[in-house]
Amino acid sequence: MSLHCNDPLLAERMEKGVARVDSLAISAERLGRDLAMNALESVLLDCVRLNPRTDEHSLDPRLERAISFVIQGMRRKITLDDIAHSAGLSKPQIVRLFRNHMGITPARFVEQQRLDRARQMLAVTALPVQTIAWEVGFDNPFYFSLRFKKHLGLSPTEYRTKRMGLA
Repeated sequence: MSLHCNDPLLAERMEKGVARVDSLAISAERLGRDLAMNALESVLLDCVRLNPRTDEHSLDPRLERAISFVIQGMRRKITLDDIAHSAGLSKPQIVRLFRNHMGITPARFVEQQRLDRARQMLAVTALPVQTIAWEVGFDNPFYFSLRFKKHLGLSPTEYRTKRMGLA
């Protein structure tokens, strides 16, 4: 199946996105692979938007903007006000939108995204846990480890050891 884009601005954005994925994937940049995955996610979201088969299942565009905001700004502190503002909604409206479409609150979504990204980084990098905690937006590595263990059942160090087959 192929997708056709009649919007020249969207087509150009997607082409630039694919080129960015390619350049980041082969770059020597410290987090090149992770940044490439981020860029790829953005391109794939655009593809989903174009797919006529997903029209009845597509996300509300305001929710898409909020999700994109969270994914792109994971390193910084993200407040409910920030998420609501990115979607052009009030705080109660964005909470309701997340609950209705995602089944979770925006705060829980942010934490899940951070912990999933940390899991990926633990699996593919040798960065210290403290650095990974900072990279995904946790100021306190101890709190990060507590949340990671609650989310995955293993501490970050245990996860990395098990993932590498050293356990």
